[in-house]
Amino acid sequence: MNQPPQPPAGDIPYSYSRPDLVAVTHTRLELTVNFASQVLVGKAILTVEKKVSRCNELVLDTYGLDIFGVSSCSPGRILYFILGNHHNNFGRKLTITLPNVDSADQTVPTSSKQMEFSDNIYTIQIGYRTSPQSPALYWLRKEQTSDDEPLLISNSKLTYARAIFPCQDTPSNKMTFYSKISVPKSLNIMVMMPGSKEMSEAYNRVIYSFSQNITMAPYEIYIIVGSLRSLRKSREFVFDRPMDLEIWAEEQSRQRCTSEFLNKIMDILCNIKKSYGFL
Repeated sequence: MNQPPQPPAGDIPYSYSRPDLVAVTHTRLELTVNFASQVLVGKAILTVEKKVSRCNELVLDTYGLDIFGVSSCSPGRILYFILGNHHNNFGRKLTITLPNVDSADQTVPTSSKQMEFSDNIYTIQIGYRTSPQSPALYWLRKEQTSDDEPLLISNSKLTYARAIFPCQDTPSNKMTFYSKISVPKSLNIMVMMPGSKEMSEAYNRVIYSFSQNITMAPYEIYIIVGSLRSLRKSREFVFDRPMDLEIWAEEQSRQRCTSEFLNKIMDILCNIKKSYGFL
């Protein structure tokens, strides 16, 4: 008999994860952007730290993700995992048995007195594909853009990061990031990290690499792929304070975006100054 999907039962009401027991400390994403299928496909490589020695499972949040393989990177072997039933609000709970663990002994401590801390570090690789109906990914056809090129915009706010990659989708757990994303050669990409561009000879695509060494919560990550150009990069002085501004937009919309953005941002800053007396 199938069990109905259950909401999270831990201390975090909107997340299945337990970063107090096993925490993700670094996420590496290696993804291909597929506009034809409207999916991201690739793998997430997670560095995790076991906070409690008696806890033998890594629990992650997912939403609409097709998980097609989980393995440990060192030593390399397939890992046992369970993907729970789908809950409309919270997605599916992904439970991974950590390497070198006897599956018969998976007792999770119920109180702080039972917790024994350790420094066990694991690297877990998860192969996956997003859903074309992902609530976190907005796919625009080329007919919907001014430059006649497709556009992808992500939205990781609320609990939508789990619809982009398997993660502990809570602000209470922050991690460093690295991403390597393949896109069509005619398009650019923006990610919430410093980045560099690497050319790939295969299939007329470009691979972009991004690295963020400052810890961030999953919901702070965004991905934008499209025919975007850096239209203006200048230093503006707002109330005698220097501010570097860079505007990215489609080429056909550059003039309107530049003028509208600058006017609106100045209005916002003036209102902040007027209301609070500082920036």
